[in-house]
Amino acid sequence: MCEVLEVGQALSRGRALPYAMIRALSRVTLGPTPDEIDLDELIEARFFDSEQEVRIFHGETGLQAAHLWEGTEDTVIERTYKLANNAIFGRSVTIHQLLHFDEDGQACVSCTRLAGWKGGD
Repeated sequence: MCEVLEVGQALSRGRALPYAMIRALSRVTLGPTPDEIDLDELIEARFFDSEQEVRIFHGETGLQAAHLWEGTEDTVIERTYKLANNAIFGRSVTIHQLLHFDEDGQACVSCTRLAGWKGGD
């Protein structure tokens, strides 16, 4: 499911989530949600936990935001990927792929969202 948010509302909800992937002009971070986010440098922010993701991204009209989550009736594929540079980005990231079925029963991935992170050591 998806809900459109205002950027301020998305920042507030996102900061309450434990993990974030932030792509900015000067760097990329993945791990615990940072205290400060520079919107002037922001390319994309994805705040997440196992249940939901809040995204802030550049759209046609500037920064836009959305809240994504799975419903109880959704079919989800969960995948966990090991990360190559675990000293910087952690050991692994988990994603959820939501499937959509058409009238013929054929499936496609309708949405992919971040759903988990494990730190490095």
